[in-house]
Amino acid sequence: MTHLNAVQIRGIIASEPKFYNNQEKKQMARVFVRVDRRPPATAKDYFDVVAWGDVAETIHREFENNSPIDVLGRLRKTFYVDKNGEKVNSVEIVADQVCHPIDDMEEE
Repeated sequence: MTHLNAVQIRGIIASEPKFYNNQEKKQMARVFVRVDRRPPATAKDYFDVVAWGDVAETIHREFENNSPIDVLGRLRKTFYVDKNGEKVNSVEIVADQVCHPIDDMEEE
């Protein structure tokens, strides 16, 4: 059996993107993306997206808060210990590609 871990979302960046350089001088970007659910639902889902290298650089150059964005990537579950010593786990999307949506999302 072949395993598949692939995610595609289209949404709006819900806060200012954050940019970092790690110790190896590799660029990283984090964005929080809001995705509207299909009608008739009015709820929204929010996803943490992380990008590295050239993809992070693209986010840095081309995207800001409230920008529409398409993300292709994969899910990753992470674990860490917070400042209170509590174990925390989270799921994030690791972006392999990002781009501006071709169609106008405002018309949807």
